[in-house]
Amino acid sequence: MTTGDIVKPIKTGKIEKVKQAVELATDAKRAGFWYRGEPREYDEPLTPVVFRSEWRARGLALAKDLEQFFFHEFKRKAPAMITAPPNQKNNFKWLLLMRHHGTPTRLLDWSENFLVALYFAVRDYREETGIVWAMRAAGLNLSGCDKHKVLDERDYIVQTLVAEAAGGQLKLEQKQKLELLNYPPAFKPTIHYPRMRAQYGAFTIHRQNIGYKQINELLPSPREWYRWTIDPDVKPVIESQLAAMGITEDRLFPELDGLSESLQREVRLKEQFASKAEVYARPG
Repeated sequence: MTTGDIVKPIKTGKIEKVKQAVELATDAKRAGFWYRGEPREYDEPLTPVVFRSEWRARGLALAKDLEQFFFHEFKRKAPAMITAPPNQKNNFKWLLLMRHHGTPTRLLDWSENFLVALYFAVRDYREETGIVWAMRAAGLNLSGCDKHKVLDERDYIVQTLVAEAAGGQLKLEQKQKLELLNYPPAFKPTIHYPRMRAQYGAFTIHRQNIGYKQINELLPSPREWYRWTIDPDVKPVIESQLAAMGITEDRLFPELDGLSESLQREVRLKEQFASKAEVYARPG
């Protein structure tokens, strides 16, 4: 059985309400899709932050490998700011911690929950079109490293990519593995942080020679990935519907910062709907 014949076509197009997203998610869940929400149309979608052109240009200007700079400076300075830092030798946990706090890394965030991705597609850039991507993770791995399954953090290729990110000395076998790798592996890590659990978090891990290509360009079959758009005018409506289902900032970021942002978003949403109601109430 090939990757192309185990996934039936799923309807694409625009998402206008949460009910529609639930129906799409029901179809996609059976095939093992992961989802990613982006609040606007990026020039380089599905690309890890550290490999996007803005950071590449900065690295060239500074004559620095910015991935290495971020990694080593974060590891050097973070222990003074947290109570239980990872072991200095555990580069995998350090990479997750960096991504957890927004440092540019070679990790690209995904979610196993369609509604979580939908939330991230509507939460910001209210005047721009949001995007939800779906990717069949096992299909990506079958195409890229001949493993028809989702990997975990113990997998040899994942650990090799982490070692490369940390600037470690790679063995000859590891270098040969990377030379053959032309897809970013999809893996699910051990859940170390509450927001990873809340967001049903998963990742693809990239490297520079493939980090500049979009995943939808790498996957061999259009049935392995999908893309939906959300028009700007329905973003507040969908966010309100998601909130009614418990998909809110404080649930996805279960820390004090998430609670604070959630309260502010609640006020902004009420303001938006109040202003619309006032417009509709005016006599024509």
